[in-house]
Amino acid sequence: MFRATALFLACGAISTVRFEMTREGLQECEARILIEKALYDNALDAELTTRCQTLLDERQRCLRGAWFGAWNYYSGAALAGRPEQLFTLAAEVAAKRVAPARPQPK
Repeated sequence: MFRATALFLACGAISTVRFEMTREGLQECEARILIEKALYDNALDAELTTRCQTLLDERQRCLRGAWFGAWNYYSGAALAGRPEQLFTLAAEVAAKRVAPARPQPK
């Protein structure tokens, strides 16, 4: 157990590459979940819905290409700028999403 933790986390305030990659992956997952929930709830206008679905479909094609052995498609060139696109779109979704009405206390 200690060995696996030591490989993931460095001693002190210094971060490891593995930890930073995990952190970045979690941030991308949170952004994707935000977009998917908004799409599921129909909380977006038609233009933003189309843009969100197009971006999510393209990201899925990248992962599917990597899964079936097209590693050159999933290389750095194929993914250049994609996290920024995802985060920008997630920020738009968060700004435009209609919050569900909360019941008023009695």
